[in-house]
Amino acid sequence: SIVRVEHAVEFDLAASERTGGLPATARGSSLEVRTKDRAAVLEGTATVRQGSRELSADRISVELDQNNRARRAVAEGHPKIRATEGGGKITVTAGRFEAWLNPAGWVERVIGDGGFTGTRQTATGADRFSAARVELAMLPQSNLLKDMTASGGVTAELQQAGASQRLK
Repeated sequence: SIVRVEHAVEFDLAASERTGGLPATARGSSLEVRTKDRAAVLEGTATVRQGSRELSADRISVELDQNNRARRAVAEGHPKIRATEGGGKITVTAGRFEAWLNPAGWVERVIGDGGFTGTRQTATGADRFSAARVELAMLPQSNLLKDMTASGGVTAELQQAGASQRLK
């Protein structure tokens, strides 16, 4: 069966241990849930916000496991991640983001493909990073970065407190 909500979709996910104690909100123009395919698709200007982090895209698709828990999410169509953390504003874009989720609720791995760019703006300067593809491995249960592998035209520019560094 298919359930479709065609206008002004908005729903809240309650705070829990799985969400790091933060509630999440999802919004979009439409939502389609396909029970046979175990999939949910939020379209339009789709936005998911949790705390100071926000993911927006034209389409956010979520694949569910046999227990209807999110196992994989894909953001397509101008996806952008924004966050305010550690005294700085972070913006990350790519042609497509794909994330694999642990059944306990944390992110295991993320791939940004199709022109990955990231910026971090702080009171003392700005950092910029770009690559064709970036793969992020996350620390278990924490949604913190463990390893990053970047490929294809990798460039990093760091400008903090009057000093600058560049890696290409």
